[in-house]
Amino acid sequence: MKVYINSQNEIKDVNTTTDKTLTAVEIPEGVFDNWSVAKICCHKLMLENGQYVGFAPYVDTRIIEHIERLGTENEHNAEQATFLAEQSEVLTATVDSLLTDIIPSLFGL
Repeated sequence: MKVYINSQNEIKDVNTTTDKTLTAVEIPEGVFDNWSVAKICCHKLMLENGQYVGFAPYVDTRIIEHIERLGTENEHNAEQATFLAEQSEVLTATVDSLLTDIIPSLFGL
């Protein structure tokens, strides 16, 4: 994984960046597994001779936990929105079928 840091070693972007002022640093696989970009960007790197040796939060860890909860809630909300959209399509198809096929046939229309 590649992260991009500023002059204070704070992670500002993950994988790609358009900010030419940031420095790319290669991070070993597994370091930030299953972490959101927002959570990763709350940390700064510890470097030795320009190489990664560790990381530490530079944002209050309570804020990091809150960001994670909000991210999880957003994912859950997105899943619910998708489910509701799918159910709406099913309901619309059912109503259309009732109006165009079933009700007319019941009344001989």
